[in-house]
Amino acid sequence: MPVSRVTAEGLADRVAELYAQAEQRILKIMSEHMAQGLESPRWAEEKLAELQMVRAKVRKLMRETHGLALTATQEALQTAYLRGMATAEGELIGLGLDAGAPGIAKDAVINLARAAEGRLQKVSLQVLRSTADAYRDAVLRASVGTLTGATTRAADAQFALNQLAAQGIKGFTDKAGRQWSMASYVDMATRYARHEIQRLDP
Repeated sequence: MPVSRVTAEGLADRVAELYAQAEQRILKIMSEHMAQGLESPRWAEEKLAELQMVRAKVRKLMRETHGLALTATQEALQTAYLRGMATAEGELIGLGLDAGAPGIAKDAVINLARAAEGRLQKVSLQVLRSTADAYRDAVLRASVGTLTGATTRAADAQFALNQLAAQGIKGFTDKAGRQWSMASYVDMATRYARHEIQRLDP
């Protein structure tokens, strides 16, 4: 009998929350850089020259996030395994069968944890690329309206950042070409690993 989803409720939430917080901090980094020197005639050039600083800050942030997320993922997977094992043993006992000694599935748990770690690492690398592209795009968009005189640079910069916030920082592109925000992809990947661990036989 499959393990109920209820037994794993909330286990992936902490990991997704860490990446959602990182996304907000990335947007803040970009916003702070773009807000400086808005009156300068060389604003766009100056902002593009700051791209390496933005990337360095985002890289540091993602390294910290990855470390915290890895710990949270390992804890979630271990808890999912223990809950699944306890549920299966309870069912065997309920059927009047001897549950016996707990099964040895440590290798499978370790492999699933490694796979999850690989997915999280891919997200961090993709976020660095996505952030650089998004920052360049926001700077260029903020320059267009100012050149035509249609809007102010500050308004254009804010509009570009608002669009980015609505779309989310891209964390992964799947085989079908669909782009996932980093928080939604991490949530999906963690839930998948947790589900697979709960299916292991005790």
